[in-house]
Amino acid sequence: MSRRFATVAAIVALLGLTIYQNFAILSCPESCLPDYVSMHGPEVGNFELPDARLNSWILGWVQHAGLTNPSRLFDANAFFPARNTLAGSEHMIGNALLTLPVRLFSDSAIALHQIAMVLSSGLLGLSVFSFVLWAGRSPWAALLAGAAAMYMPWRFSEVGHLQLLSAQWIPFGWLLTTRLLMGEGSRRETLLLSCVVGIQLLTSFYLAYFVLFSGGCLGLAVAIQCRPAIKNIVQLGVAHAIPMVLLIGLSLPYVSRYSAFRFASPQVIPQSTPPELALSFLAPSLTLFADYERMADVSYYIPLVVLVLALIPFASSVQVTRRQREPDLSERRIRVASLGLLAAIVGAFVLMLGRQLAIGDTDVPILATLLAKLLPGFAQMRAEFRWGIVIGLAFPVLAGFGIAVLERATARRRPAQIGLGVAVAALIAINTPMFELPVKAAWRDSTGILDAHQELANWPAGTTVELPWGFKPIHTASYGSRYMLASSLHWNPMLNGYTAYLPASHFFLQRIAQGLPDAGAVSRLRRLTDLRWIIVHPTSAPMAKRWDRAVERGIVELAHSAPNAQIYRVPEHIDAGNLLDALASDEARSQTFSGLPRTPLDTERATGAIEVLVPATMKYQRGTGLESWIQLDIRNDSDADWAGFDIQTEGLVELRYRFVDETGQVELETTAPLDIDVMARQEVRTQVVMHPPPRDGTYTVQFDLVQRLGDELHALSVASIDRRLIVESTRASSSRLRDALEERAKDPTRMPARNRR
Repeated sequence: MSRRFATVAAIVALLGLTIYQNFAILSCPESCLPDYVSMHGPEVGNFELPDARLNSWILGWVQHAGLTNPSRLFDANAFFPARNTLAGSEHMIGNALLTLPVRLFSDSAIALHQIAMVLSSGLLGLSVFSFVLWAGRSPWAALLAGAAAMYMPWRFSEVGHLQLLSAQWIPFGWLLTTRLLMGEGSRRETLLLSCVVGIQLLTSFYLAYFVLFSGGCLGLAVAIQCRPAIKNIVQLGVAHAIPMVLLIGLSLPYVSRYSAFRFASPQVIPQSTPPELALSFLAPSLTLFADYERMADVSYYIPLVVLVLALIPFASSVQVTRRQREPDLSERRIRVASLGLLAAIVGAFVLMLGRQLAIGDTDVPILATLLAKLLPGFAQMRAEFRWGIVIGLAFPVLAGFGIAVLERATARRRPAQIGLGVAVAALIAINTPMFELPVKAAWRDSTGILDAHQELANWPAGTTVELPWGFKPIHTASYGSRYMLASSLHWNPMLNGYTAYLPASHFFLQRIAQGLPDAGAVSRLRRLTDLRWIIVHPTSAPMAKRWDRAVERGIVELAHSAPNAQIYRVPEHIDAGNLLDALASDEARSQTFSGLPRTPLDTERATGAIEVLVPATMKYQRGTGLESWIQLDIRNDSDADWAGFDIQTEGLVELRYRFVDETGQVELETTAPLDIDVMARQEVRTQVVMHPPPRDGTYTVQFDLVQRLGDELHALSVASIDRRLIVESTRASSSRLRDALEERAKDPTRMPARNRR
């Protein structure tokens, strides 16, 4: 068999493995998503599904905006009218470009996600195949290495994160870097490396750091061994120049987003990971015929067969050195590339340890601390264990080198060579989780949502809100992600959405939307967002009757009715959208939405009264108080208007409340926005959101009104009132899932406890 024929046959085999792994996906690319529950269990799988919907929406939006209005790429349709909303997650432009040909057949956001998953597998196999074939000159070794790379356990653990799964270009970048520094590259390969690095940098910020750092470690190790000519180093620099410019340019929206006052600051970054824990993620396993149940409890382990094969190139290099003979071209390539990959593995492992290393009672800053100071955005990286992806990419390449070395050692004994090759293939097959990825219907239990948005796609575009719009993180993840994905059918501006970082306007509009369909809530949302459509999924008969009464009173118009969804049209009005620019702007305003000044009130003359209606019991869960709506009546007896309707809090009047325990200690003190103005000599009724402290007990809650001026709160001359209530913990029937979703909303990169070894 000629080497060319064997190479083509190996590529065809990799294609077959890709089809096998993703056969279920390819059978329904527009209507299915991976079945994360069957792979990882309900505790983990049910919060991976919202991420899959989010990533599908991202790919759909990036392609849609890129083809229709590139200047508005980061002003996505979700969380309207907040700006820069795409920067709340990875933009995945690299994947959007890669899947652009799919639009010739379908513009389904789900199809883009599924095809991107398939490509991440097949292209990774080819990427590793190319590296091993170049160094080892063995199609069989390259085939086995590519197959092992496609089925490495880290890919199973990250199957819910397309932006991380799409690391397929990194091994190819390593190959081109090695060739250039060894003097074997050409100008064409310099251009090719630039394209490879560019598309990988634009896929994920995690992968951008992975490819740059691992490429730097590998390149340095190769350069030390080969002492490349200046022109080769220049070629390498030129290849990275344009991708780096693109990366920096596309990072600016993220810098702007996180520095704006309207967005919550990032969560606390873990500082260190004990070496024994980091090693436990990688600890070799001799698991045979891995199935879903066995795989659900592991993370980034290296299959034992892959590990043993990966050690062979180093042993072979030592043996060649001891024989004191000049290595041939293949041996030299394997030795140089193996040491380069070893440098990348060691560097990645050091970064897995986090910012500090505990030595005795002292925390010693290590490499990640330096990089966090030098590299913009590196300090925001969480889940440092994900540097194990670099290690999981390098080991199959080294294993392929090891197989090539074994082939060369048995070259003169053909039967032994064939037997050894078959045995190695069998060992890899039974020690690596080679199974088909399962799928489930993407819109199962969501037919009402899908039907409503399909109907809305036939009508004029307009700002849309979908109800119910719950506050709990579990609701935002489960339903917000469905609403957002369904909006890809028409790309109307949506008030709803799901992402790791929610804009402040999201919470502001969400509170107002709880008052729908009351005329006041409709009016405010119409003025703030130019609201046109309201999709309602009734949860009770009383709720449905409220909307029927709103139609009778002309507050809204019924446009479409189905068993699981009604669509209401907001009547046109001259004031529609007149506050939209003010809501979306980040510039501080001297007046509120209603034109009221933010100047200090004369608190002695700011007289009036309040009355509150609170529940008898409030709940908390896993250290977080669960919100409750309380009814609030406010009477303003003064001659001054009290501003409360605005997103910028300066000068606003707020409800302050203190939870005081039975010993007289203040357990919690905070404020709740009113979201309405209280005009002079008037009385209003509204609802505000209150959170209890996460601690059991019977509390006295003290209420009063304050004006916020800078960081200070100034009490109005309104008599405070006390109410007694009980705070207690609660756990619903599906508490494990709910808890996982709550944790996920706080830190979307956190690995679930069951995935820690």
